[in-house]
Amino acid sequence: MTTEIQAAVHYDDVAASMCAKDPQLAADMLNACLEEGKREEFLLALRHIVKAFGGMHEVARETGMHEKSLYKSLSSKATRHSTPCSAS
Repeated sequence: MTTEIQAAVHYDDVAASMCAKDPQLAADMLNACLEEGKREEFLLALRHIVKAFGGMHEVARETGMHEKSLYKSLSSKATRHSTPCSAS
């Protein structure tokens, strides 16, 4: 009997994939963070959404914001101790 071991998928990749497949979920996550007043969690959710929709370069291009400012605001260092908000 042969058992195949699958590689683990990082949470950030799973969250980004879920947001890309379901934009309403992405909006619900952001709204839940805002309602709960959790800034760090909001930034973490926003980072997942940015990844889901093309990354920092694409979001900077679409919004007219500077890419460096986005990186600084949404860096994993800035959101390191965060947990995702509940999206109901």
